[in-house]
This record gives sequence, structure tokens and C-alpha cells, in this order.
Amino acid sequence: MFDGLREARFVPKPIEPNSIFERWTNSFQREGETGDDEVQAVKSVVGKITAYHGKKRFLAKLVGRPVKISLLSRAFPYATFVHVTRELKPTVSSLLKVDFYNPRGGMEHWHWDKIPDTYFQQYQRLNEAPEVAAAIKFLLNRKELNLQLRQLPADRWTRLQYSSFVSDPAGSLREICRVAGLAVDDTIARRWERRRVRVGSDIKWQTALSLDQIKRLDSLTRPPDTS
Repeated sequence: MFDGLREARFVPKPIEPNSIFERWTNSFQREGETGDDEVQAVKSVVGKITAYHGKKRFLAKLVGRPVKISLLSRAFPYATFVHVTRELKPTVSSLLKVDFYNPRGGMEHWHWDKIPDTYFQQYQRLNEAPEVAAAIKFLLNRKELNLQLRQLPADRWTRLQYSSFVSDPAGSLREICRVAGLAVDDTIARRWERRRVRVGSDIKWQTALSLDQIKRLDSLTRPPDTS
């Protein structure tokens, strides 16, 4: 019962820090070269937040664009990045339901890198379906994320499959701590072991998406550079 209340929509949830970074850095919404002023601004705002809360560490969840791995790695050279990955269909199904995503946005409002012609042609061929637009955006986001992660030393980041996390949250968190060089407190570890995660959250797409939507996603051909 307690877990159900904790996951209810009326319970406040952590939000992405993009709006905070945008407030203090004029160029946060742009990708590419990172200037020294932007690096210092991000270090300053994170320092103020951690000092206000009396904490030593800052944990941030970043979703979608802009991808700012290059900026954050310069601002925090000892940071560890955890890339949580998920399969295409459950990701699309989730995107179509979350509050911040506009399923009618289409590809016309994409203002990041150039959309490959093969993708845009498929989007038009598949009746400009919202799930196809969401899938293409997800694949392009993942491409940029992988490009920036590959610029980091291998010991500064790790990849975690969402499906692995929901099936074994305690084991996944232990692995994250190992990569980050953090000791695992026994009390916290026991709490992890007791924590129940809804495993079905990674298969809900099978009923949330219609057969036509699934067929359109299956017919989407991905260029080789989006893996």
C-alpha cells in the first residue's frame, strides 16, 4: 500500500534540472562547444544548491535534449554518468503519456540537429503518426548522447538497462555505486532489497500501443548511426 501511495501522481516527484540551468546559463539550450562562462555558471548554481541543503553530492536526472554531457564533464571532472537505456517501444509508449511531451508536436518543431532524410521520408510515409515522431526523436537523442559519452574515459560512465533495473534494483544500484566509487551502507542496502519495483512497467506498451502503432514502429528503418 505504501509503495502505491508513493507512486501516485499527486505525490511530488523530482524534476529535471534543465529549467534551473537555463536560468543561470544563457546557452544551456544550445549543443556544441561549451564556453568557460557556461561551465563556471553551472558549477556555481550546483554549489549553491548543495550548500543550501547541506549536502556533498548533487544527483541530476536529464532526459532528452539538450544533451549536456560535455558541459557537465567539464564542470565536474570527477562526476560519474549513468546512462539508463530502454527499448524503443516501451520508451515511445511512455513518451506518449507523460505530461511534458506534446504528441502532436511532430517533426516540424524539431530544432536540434538535422533530421536524416530517410527518417523524415518514413515519417511522412507512415502518416506522420505521433508514435513515429516520438520514436525518431528518441533515436536521434540517443545518437547524440552516445556521441558525447564516447568522448569520456570509460571509467567515468556506465550504461544501465532499464529492464535490468526493474528486475533487480538492488543489484543495479550496487553496480552504480561500484562504478562511482561509493561505499554501500548496509542499512540502505537492506532498504533496497525490500523495495518493490513494478516489473510490468516495461511491458505495458504491449497493451498501451495499438496493433497499428506497433506495426508502424516495426516498419521504421533505423540508420546505422543511431544505435
